[in-house]
Amino acid sequence: ANTTSFNGKQLLSGNFTNQEFQIGASSNQTIKATIGATQSSKIGVTRFETGAQSFTSGVVGLTIKNYNGIEDFKFDNVVISTSVGTGLGALAEEINKSADKTGVRATYDVKTTGVYAIKEGTTS
Repeated sequence: ANTTSFNGKQLLSGNFTNQEFQIGASSNQTIKATIGATQSSKIGVTRFETGAQSFTSGVVGLTIKNYNGIEDFKFDNVVISTSVGTGLGALAEEINKSADKTGVRATYDVKTTGVYAIKEGTTS
């Protein structure tokens, strides 16, 4: 986004604003063009992944910060634990229920690993 240029002016950095071009044969037959910044941090296209392990429960608070600093979106807090109705599924559900407003969608994949082999036993 910082290296694409036209006539020495950067096009995609956000500095290409109100540029006037003569398009007709007569004077004042012009158009003005502006191209906003296209860095992922400016247009909101960001991907986040984690492979972190979690051993404790707690409350997650999540806010999506808008580039303009005004239209931030705060989600309801979500409890992350091993109880039914909590965990990453609850967090993804909270994020996805507001996807039409935020443009953000969440998926999750929980894998359980252990140190010891599964021992034989009985089920009841």
